[in-house]
Amino acid sequence: MTSGKLLASFAAFMLLASGSPAADVKESKPDNFKVPNHGDLLLTLPEGWIKKVEESRATGMPPTIVLSPKAAAAGKRADCEMLITPMSGRDPKFNSPESLKKLAELRGKQMVRTSKEQKLELQELKGTAATGYYFTFTDKSPGPGEFECMTAGFVGLGDLFLNVTILHHQKDAPERDVALDVLKGATQAPKAGGPANAVKDKANGLRVGVPGAKWEMVLGGGLKVLDDQSDERRKIRQVSAMGEESGLVVSIFMEPAGARGDSTAVRNVYWGRAKNSPIPKKDVKLGKAGEYATVEYVVPDIDQKNVNVYIAHEGTWIDVHLSKVNFTAADQKTFDELVKSIGFEATAGPK
Repeated sequence: MTSGKLLASFAAFMLLASGSPAADVKESKPDNFKVPNHGDLLLTLPEGWIKKVEESRATGMPPTIVLSPKAAAAGKRADCEMLITPMSGRDPKFNSPESLKKLAELRGKQMVRTSKEQKLELQELKGTAATGYYFTFTDKSPGPGEFECMTAGFVGLGDLFLNVTILHHQKDAPERDVALDVLKGATQAPKAGGPANAVKDKANGLRVGVPGAKWEMVLGGGLKVLDDQSDERRKIRQVSAMGEESGLVVSIFMEPAGARGDSTAVRNVYWGRAKNSPIPKKDVKLGKAGEYATVEYVVPDIDQKNVNVYIAHEGTWIDVHLSKVNFTAADQKTFDELVKSIGFEATAGPK
């Protein structure tokens, strides 16, 4: 089912010899998988299972960990594959059990149409450190050589969200149960040295600039930095932060301008791509906040309010994305105040 309808649907939704039964899993030293800026993901693999890490073809997306029992013979595909993509820094609220359940229900309802089951049966996954939800579907019409079944998992662990796909031939395959046990035993080793400190915090506000710039973008207070990555050569900067009291999540992306034009030109390009994503959106509104172009929308199934502020500043394109799950009318003031706080200040030298 690697190229089947169920897996294709799951991959689109997410910015993607036989094994031993669960009782035979042997304790061993965990394998460490590096998660940039978020320490290590620790997974204890069953004896005989193999691992590899596949880099994403999409810019800015994390690599995917692929785990499987050894193939029965050289050149043959394993009877089961588990793909794990550890994600973080976008929306910490997705890490909560409530949000994970809503996300799993949303995906299950969208995928059930192409399954034999025609009914979503959501199951809870609970380990010592990892919690989440999963469901299993059987493809109505798998192609030759494809996996017939797929288990989709949504797992929270530390400050990570694990996007999980398990491919298998039988719905109750023992290899699937082994893979789920691996997830239940997952842990996270924190990054040495603590969180990134490259973003300046003055009076509880953020000041962010691209490499080489003689200016900083300034945002309002109350934000805690979750992730900060930059590419000196390409002059790209990406920062994620969260309001410690409000729960508002802020993601900032900066890169050299792709063309001439003002903030509307930036919106035409970035929103032109984002509006076609499979994530459902309602109440979409295009507008302006001073000289900045904006887009507002709601993801209905998780009541997530989103505001993108698009900016063109001295040869740099900027996308400031604000979001909050379980949005209420009382949260609108926080959105408005943060948008109004966005400004720019000159600095003494290159950043």
